[in-house]
Amino acid sequence: MARNQSAVPDSAGRTNDWVELFNPTGVEFDLTGMALTALDSPELQHLLVDAVVGPYNPYLEELKSQSEVRPNTRLHVQPANYIELLRRADICVGAGGTSTWERLFLGLPSIVVTVAKNQEAFIEELHKAKYLNWIGRSENMTSDQMRDSLIEMKTKIMDGKNRILMPDIVDGEGVERVMAAIMGY
Repeated sequence: MARNQSAVPDSAGRTNDWVELFNPTGVEFDLTGMALTALDSPELQHLLVDAVVGPYNPYLEELKSQSEVRPNTRLHVQPANYIELLRRADICVGAGGTSTWERLFLGLPSIVVTVAKNQEAFIEELHKAKYLNWIGRSENMTSDQMRDSLIEMKTKIMDGKNRILMPDIVDGEGVERVMAAIMGY
């Protein structure tokens, strides 16, 4: 599966598969904890995990404990190198907020859970277009559903069936277009 370009190979020249968990908000839903529980499945235990959360995450202490007992798991609180963490990931599990566009720009296959009503319309459209895998709303989510989605996406990536070409939807020029529209040029 390892598609990450900045991974360090082991002595046999292999790179490990890498999963990014991203939930920087203080939303009353423990997306990161649920994903860590899902990653405890025997089929997923070998994966390297970088879990990224914000400093005001209401589950921070529980996540620290969960990360300490799961092998190959690092918990990052508001890391300065967030984009670098995304770049080396093979899969990302995250909410449907603005970081969706960063993941799309990087071409990072993502499993998305919506945590707010205003995320649903655009996430649903991106899911229909196969740019990401939307697995539902936070209030309906289970760790089993997340586990199954991770296993399915991992299998697709290993089989080469999850190629995502993102530059056609997110080209990194959005700020310039918005500023041109605002400034009238």
